[in-house]
Amino acid sequence: DEEEKLIDEWHICVANVLLMNGKKRLLEALSLPLRHGTRSLARACLVTIAWISHTLAKHLYVELQLMACSVLAQGLIESLRFDRAVEERVLATFSLLNFSKNS
Repeated sequence: DEEEKLIDEWHICVANVLLMNGKKRLLEALSLPLRHGTRSLARACLVTIAWISHTLAKHLYVELQLMACSVLAQGLIESLRFDRAVEERVLATFSLLNFSKNS
């Protein structure tokens, strides 16, 4: 339990640094490959977005969650198209679910 608590605290710190220092720049950088990037870059961005969305939902950072959702939603929705790989659609669905939990 102690190790899991430390890992959670580390996740919170990393998410705060990434989102608070970069504001929308990081989120915009993650959203671009979803619409205009290569498949491998889009997949890497989706993994990162899934991690961010999970961390924000888990720790009830509603303000950051709303900001992230407003920037990323369109790219995530586009990632749900049937011409995308199943893994990409699952990650996009997971992220959208996390963003909708507390907003």
